[in-house]
Amino acid sequence: MGLRAGKTVRVVTLHLTNYRSWKECGLAFHPQLSIVIGENGSGKTNILDALYLASYGRTLRGRDEDAIRWGERESSVRATFRSEGGAERAVQVTLGPEGKSMFLGGRRLEGRTELVGLFPLVLSSSDDLDIVQGDPERRRNFLDAVASLLYRGYLDTLREYKRALRQRNRILLEMALGRGGSMVSALAAWTERLVVLGEALLRKRLRSLEELGPQLSEYYRELVGGGRCAVRYLSRVDVDVDDLRAALEKALAVSAVEERERGMTLVGPHRDDLALEVDGTDLRKFGSRGQARAAALALRLAEAKLVASRGEPPILAVDDAFSDLDDRRAERLLAQTTGFQTILTSAEEARTRELLAARAAHGRVFRIREKQVVEEVLA
Repeated sequence: MGLRAGKTVRVVTLHLTNYRSWKECGLAFHPQLSIVIGENGSGKTNILDALYLASYGRTLRGRDEDAIRWGERESSVRATFRSEGGAERAVQVTLGPEGKSMFLGGRRLEGRTELVGLFPLVLSSSDDLDIVQGDPERRRNFLDAVASLLYRGYLDTLREYKRALRQRNRILLEMALGRGGSMVSALAAWTERLVVLGEALLRKRLRSLEELGPQLSEYYRELVGGGRCAVRYLSRVDVDVDDLRAALEKALAVSAVEERERGMTLVGPHRDDLALEVDGTDLRKFGSRGQARAAALALRLAEAKLVASRGEPPILAVDDAFSDLDDRRAERLLAQTTGFQTILTSAEEARTRELLAARAAHGRVFRIREKQVVEEVLA
């Protein structure tokens, strides 16, 4: 996989065919800054969604099949990436009635785990407010995504954990229904498997969070101009000990009776949560929309910085970049994108141009009008 190993990778071109609202769409990105400007509903978010598909092998929103343009049988996304040495590789993802097919440099991929991490992308969208104020599952998914970029093989471990969890829950449900008397040894076996995999997930999650925290605090302070943003890992497992395996075994033993009564696994990585706090205030319950938006942006910037610290700066994409931000915070956001290939979208053309002019920004602007993309260069 020639584009890995500490090399800066940039997206050069992106082409969409029958993808969501687009019949056809092609863009050639600037190596530093690209801005996609269009009214709400014009399809600019779908462009970032397509780039996410090319980087991660799945759509950002909903089911893959929902990304096929209405009335069409098949949809495709093709992205070309270039390493700092000049080598180019193309990713093509096709969605159709027989499912999804992915190709890298003409070679068919067996699954998206072969793709994740090759072309790192950090994407911030309005849905990121759910990371701060939504359900725990959203925060777990965020942390899993970060860990998958930092640790090759994390997604494989996560998939195996979910499989073990399904098997264990099936046995527990049988016991709850009074039909699992002969399944005690099977429960013990799947519990052991769950502990091994759960420990591996916990260890990498905690390491990721330990590195993410300081960056989060710094970026929040830069965006807002003050305040301290912190993140904590919440679990029924004692994660403050060195022997995480023993801690997970103990937590499962404590909940064993309740699990057999309810027919499900009640402790482990699949039940954990994160608490985001600003100056001690838990944003999950008491934060303002402005605080939540700033924290969500700071999380994504921290994620990008963390991935870059591994020697491979990601592509940074921000949807509706300046919404819910006053001019001062919008200017600070632009300042923090230095060092990344950045792709922003905005529905506010006049304001966006003023912000870019104030920074004397160099890059490329794509204006969407009547389903046509018009390109211009920022001098």
